[in-house]
Amino acid sequence: MIRMDLIYSKPLNDGSGKTYCEYAGNSSETQPVFDTLASGSKIHEVDTAIIQAYDAATQTWYPQIELGGGS
Repeated sequence: MIRMDLIYSKPLNDGSGKTYCEYAGNSSETQPVFDTLASGSKIHEVDTAIIQAYDAATQTWYPQIELGGGS
């Protein structure tokens, strides 16, 4: 099982014990899900150019935007 790379993390200052994180990796890699991951954390799927955001209430990653680019 290959996990995505953690690029950035910062504990929230609200006493919840949650941490905002940003990850990067390929869509085939395991997306992180854990109790202290804060809503709004992000994943950049490099191979699909999709940014996903985390919803802590449902412990689900949701696609937000597909980045442009190309030749």
